[in-house]
Amino acid sequence: MLFPLLTALHLLAGQGPVMTLPDDVDDPATTTTTAPTTTAPPTTYALPALPGLGLGLDVSDDELMKGLQNARLRSGRTLLGGYAQLNLTALAAGPADDGGPVNDVDMRATVRRLVVFIAHTFTDDLRFYTELEWEHAIACRTCVGAVEIEQAFIEWDLVKNGRDPPALTLRSGLVLIPIGILNQWHEPPVFHGVERARLEESLIPSTWRELGAGVTGELRPGLTYEAYLTTGLDPVRFSSSGVGAGRGNGGLVDTSSLMLSGRLELEPFLGFLTGISALYGETGGLPFTSERFADATTTPVRLTLPLLAIEADARVRKNGLEARALVVSMHYPNAGDLLAAKRLDGSPTIVLPDGTGAVPTWMVGAQLEVAYDVLRPFRFTEAQLLPFARVEFIDLQAAVPDGFVSDDTLRTKELTVGLSFRPIQTIVFKVDGQLRNRLVGNDEVQVNAGLGLMF
Repeated sequence: MLFPLLTALHLLAGQGPVMTLPDDVDDPATTTTTAPTTTAPPTTYALPALPGLGLGLDVSDDELMKGLQNARLRSGRTLLGGYAQLNLTALAAGPADDGGPVNDVDMRATVRRLVVFIAHTFTDDLRFYTELEWEHAIACRTCVGAVEIEQAFIEWDLVKNGRDPPALTLRSGLVLIPIGILNQWHEPPVFHGVERARLEESLIPSTWRELGAGVTGELRPGLTYEAYLTTGLDPVRFSSSGVGAGRGNGGLVDTSSLMLSGRLELEPFLGFLTGISALYGETGGLPFTSERFADATTTPVRLTLPLLAIEADARVRKNGLEARALVVSMHYPNAGDLLAAKRLDGSPTIVLPDGTGAVPTWMVGAQLEVAYDVLRPFRFTEAQLLPFARVEFIDLQAAVPDGFVSDDTLRTKELTVGLSFRPIQTIVFKVDGQLRNRLVGNDEVQVNAGLGLMF
């Protein structure tokens, strides 16, 4: 199946452009492009260089929406960099709908994460990229911290067609699942808010990465794609909060479950990106693998447990305006079969605390965020000061299997309002306040301050 896919992508990449992309540069003579030094085809467009970036990289302001991974891979033979996030949070819960008391404020300060990346270019066509992450400064058996490999993959350009990015690149290793915005572009100066958006840490369990292989590239100028076959999720670790705990994250993953994921992304003009993502996986086990479950008599059985997610998003960063929108729907229609089954030793597959909630058959969420650089009218500085507001609707129990009662504490509306100050594009100081309204149970008020950077 791989050969017909590669042939089709090659043929698509060799045809004419699907649209004319306008040049968003006022003075081409003063513009630095992100393309190679060879003469670009007429359909390519230039990206304005970012003054004062201080990275030693050829990166435009528009590219910062996508993080720095592509720029890092272009920059040299071996490159070291990373990003960091330091947080101070104060959380108060209550009162509940029954008028209960407000809990004491819980204040915490932490090195939320420190990530070091290494990129190495072997040849013009072969590259390696990895990210090593430390969370909460200390990792030990009784600590909340962790040390993780967030990404580790090799890229091989198969079809270039004289363009950057190439038309077809093979990618293999520990890769990010291409769903949503933050799961792929999550350096702190790229997103607003001290903490990552809750929708993209709960319903979309960022940072979501799996072992696998796939292809990525540019079909037309401004139209890119990604598609992967990766390890899947472990359903016995699912909960009423969703599927996040079932991720393998590249560590001794049970390969009896596989997953397909893909994304198409369109950039019709500089500073505006829109994309659609989808994933499908069979979490019950593949036909050639051993049974993992049993019926009430402890007889081994094979369950069919498909997982499907569909997501759409858009983001803009232009003329001082920064905005993003996202909607995602995740379906696990046979969750009831999982809850009714037993493990091979006769124990329950999933234990529900207090008998409430259930592994959902449907989860849904939406997000809208808007920010504006109030310093943009004043040309005396490259610093940016961006008031922002974000609203999120998250329902992790939109539907549950028959015979179960949903946990309405997992149905929330969240408003985040704050300020982001960037003295330069790659450093940010943040402060925000969050109001979290639960359909049932204690509401929450949270105040955050933080520092983020990437290089």
